[in-house]
Amino acid sequence: MIRSPLLPSAVAWNIHYLSLSANAKSSWEKKINCVRALVKRYQILGILETHEYEEMAGIGFFSHIEDITTFYEYNVAIVTQKTWSDRNKPMAVPIMPEEPGVVFAIKWKLHAAVGEGDDDTRERAFGWYVVFRLDAFTEANRIRQLKMAGKKLKALLGPKDVVIAGGDKNFTLTEEERASTRATKWKKSEKMNAAWKEFLQSIRCEPLEQHEFTWHRIAKRADDKQENEEVAEEAEEEQNEQKEKKKNKMT
Repeated sequence: MIRSPLLPSAVAWNIHYLSLSANAKSSWEKKINCVRALVKRYQILGILETHEYEEMAGIGFFSHIEDITTFYEYNVAIVTQKTWSDRNKPMAVPIMPEEPGVVFAIKWKLHAAVGEGDDDTRERAFGWYVVFRLDAFTEANRIRQLKMAGKKLKALLGPKDVVIAGGDKNFTLTEEERASTRATKWKKSEKMNAAWKEFLQSIRCEPLEQHEFTWHRIAKRADDKQENEEVAEEAEEEQNEQKEKKKNKMT
């Protein structure tokens, strides 16, 4: 693959909490170091599942990372190299503000093409980085989110705009992609796959092979008691958050 010099290098990572609690220092330090390494290598980094609002995420996490520019929405952040953002001046574009953390984007001007007439005919082209995390629980909700996001992005994109997208779709197109601890049997979903294909067509994107992608969770060391406790606490926090959401919907 040959990447256009107009487009930045980009990657997405599901951080699964920023680990801001007092007894999660070990996880926090590892995640800080990981973000530093990713931003050093890539000009744009999408971070999913922060589970924090802008102020807390900025003070407790991103302020500890040097030479970056950060764009926020609840549960998601887009981090760029400061030198790149100073040069390109990207702006945040909320795509689904009614469901923060599902789809979020930044855009920046690529170039201006002047037509045969005067300056009023000028067409501006923008680059877009779109990061997404689809619902982890129901297929119907994932399909709804894809249709809504695709419709909104299609309306926002100009004829010459170019899109880079990445994230966590929370489903697999084929059984070979699946890496799950659940005992349930994998089943192909024509509806889910069709919705995903339609979404990609709406934003004019094609999936790229990811040689460095890990299809499995990195195993935790059995003797690392502190880290295991931190992971267990974060998992419990997530479960409590989901219970609270269900309770609010019922009321």
